[in-house]
Amino acid sequence: MVSTANKSGAALSLDALWEILLRIPAKTLWRFRAAYPSCRPLFSDPSFIRAHAALRPGLILALSGENDRIHMTDLSGNVVRRISIAPQDVGVASHPGPLYLLLDRSRVSVVDPDNGAVSTLPIDDLQRRVGSSFEGSYALGRVASTGKHKVLRVVSRYHKRIEQHCDVFTLGDRCWRPVASAPLCVKFHIIRRHVATHNAVIQGVVYFLPHRTYPSFDVIHVENNLVCITNCVMAFDLETEEWRPTTLPGPRNKTDKDGELKLANLNGNLAMLRHSHDFHDHHWVEIDVWFATDLEKGLWVKEHSIRLKLPMLEPWMFVPDIQLLSVLDDGRVLFYYSGNCSSENQSLPEPNWRTRIYDPRTKSCDEHEQSYGGPIQSQVQVQTYAESKGHNFALNASFDEVDAAVYDGLVIPGGRAPEYLAMDEKVLDLVRKFSNSKKAIASVCHGQLILAAAGVVQNRTCTAYPAVKPVLIAAGAKWEEADTMTKCVVDGNIVTAAAYDGHPEFISLFVKALGGSVTGSNKRILFLCGDYMEDYEVMVPFQSLQALGCHVDAVCPDKAAGDKCPTAIHDFEGDQTYSEKPGHDFALNASFDSLDASSYDALVIPGGRAPEYLALDDRVLSLAKGFMDKGKPVASICHGQQILSAAGVLQGRKCTAYPAVKLNVVLAGATWLEPDPIHRCFTDGNLVTGAAWPAHPEFVSQLMALLGIKVAFA
Repeated sequence: MVSTANKSGAALSLDALWEILLRIPAKTLWRFRAAYPSCRPLFSDPSFIRAHAALRPGLILALSGENDRIHMTDLSGNVVRRISIAPQDVGVASHPGPLYLLLDRSRVSVVDPDNGAVSTLPIDDLQRRVGSSFEGSYALGRVASTGKHKVLRVVSRYHKRIEQHCDVFTLGDRCWRPVASAPLCVKFHIIRRHVATHNAVIQGVVYFLPHRTYPSFDVIHVENNLVCITNCVMAFDLETEEWRPTTLPGPRNKTDKDGELKLANLNGNLAMLRHSHDFHDHHWVEIDVWFATDLEKGLWVKEHSIRLKLPMLEPWMFVPDIQLLSVLDDGRVLFYYSGNCSSENQSLPEPNWRTRIYDPRTKSCDEHEQSYGGPIQSQVQVQTYAESKGHNFALNASFDEVDAAVYDGLVIPGGRAPEYLAMDEKVLDLVRKFSNSKKAIASVCHGQLILAAAGVVQNRTCTAYPAVKPVLIAAGAKWEEADTMTKCVVDGNIVTAAAYDGHPEFISLFVKALGGSVTGSNKRILFLCGDYMEDYEVMVPFQSLQALGCHVDAVCPDKAAGDKCPTAIHDFEGDQTYSEKPGHDFALNASFDSLDASSYDALVIPGGRAPEYLALDDRVLSLAKGFMDKGKPVASICHGQQILSAAGVLQGRKCTAYPAVKLNVVLAGATWLEPDPIHRCFTDGNLVTGAAWPAHPEFVSQLMALLGIKVAFA
């Protein structure tokens, strides 16, 4: 057991430590477990696990209830805690846990759901002038560098023109501080009993949508000069207390339907929701959910399209107020909506709220019929990303026989493995050998736990999956925030990345750290994708070619940029054929319908299930035939050759494929090349073919040769 002392130097009793740790969130306990091995026996104690879980019944919602109370409820409607929201003298201090805003009548309060503390923010002259029902928005966020919480207030007033006043309040201070106005008019609505839902706070940055009717503050000629600016996002940095100088592009939505746009923080990711009525049946609402993958480049991915039936009183009069709350660990989406639905008619009763859970696998919603006042926020005890079994990875060397001296670099993958590898002295000793010899080290996601445990990140700038941040800081590293999951950082011989999304830059930086340089990479590559293509067979070559510096686009018939294709994991596990499991969702970054094939230098066709149905699409066959007829490089793997066979371009060619596709290839007039072993690839003129993902090293290498791309090491 850890020897723990209080301020007087006396050791805490086991019972006292037990009670303290029971009140720490599971994610924080996980970090302690990774950093302090001596705590592991306690965290693994079944009685401790049961006691800790009993205090945290899954997903918790913080909802404002009647009689000046907040109800903390689970999804079954059980109230697990009640907090008084009457003004109190108790202040709310900044801390890493969640704090919530509550607006009610003329007061604005900050609530700490962990201890029930409520602090009412000071009322200034501006708030007295505008009164209790005004148009505006509040946002609460935590500044990572200082640990302080700040509240941003944007209030709108009319006086011949729209005026918006922006102020910031730091918890613990006495007064509001004015800051510059937003570059565009911030979207707002009448605030009654809950916080405006048109903003989202992520890692100390508040994101807003512009008001669609008032793109500027001057509305004198708004009827004749209306310019709708809905497809962009504004950002306010709570640390610098400044608006970012440029707006960020929002998702490109190909629908012609009008709809309400909202932003949300979904498990630390910026999301945009668009919902609109079905034109034919106004009881039905259509909801699209987009996730931002790279705000600077305007890359958004449409994760969900939801069709929801709401019990509205008068469809033409009422517009539902819908807000996203969370994505559960199994991929289901939690959101709430107003049961009565909001109305401009102020005489109607305040809306009741209901939560619903959308399951993308069944494309259905489960409804929870509890009735509440306005929700504040969700407090999610589902702690982390979803996890499922992936490919089996074959080792090609024995750990005990490894001699660090014969290697030029070290790569540390993420996932769950680093949690226990960080406790293995043999692993840590190996890492120290690479570090001491100044050899290149590349670590991604949770791999940085091993770097921290090895003591090689002292005074080094690093990033990682956000949950690893406390461990890196405790190990003396200089933390660089992963504003997106593509984040990569280089400090000397150490390259770190936040997640697999950053692989292209991660690989590129590692190659440079090894003394490598790439030439001939000014190429444009097109990937022909479809639902349930093989996970590895699209992701590995796609990210590898990006890492080499190529411009790589991925398209799928009847889908647009930002849409996703589900993938399948095909593995070889001793059965008569491959096994199949769900893989990652793959985000498309270009639209099939607007495709200009002549602008690309090569075509890549992944395998998996997708080629079975893509081979029936004349547009796909025409695309593949066009590349082959022009003699441009075409690289196809596994079942991808089903498309080439159907396109009639294999006559007289030599190629291979997954063995089950041999019949297609032979009947198409090609000479079959046996893929023995399975990692063999073959080049015949402009055509590269492989049998399955184990062939990727040869597959990518042979395509590089056709494209004239070379990697050289000094």
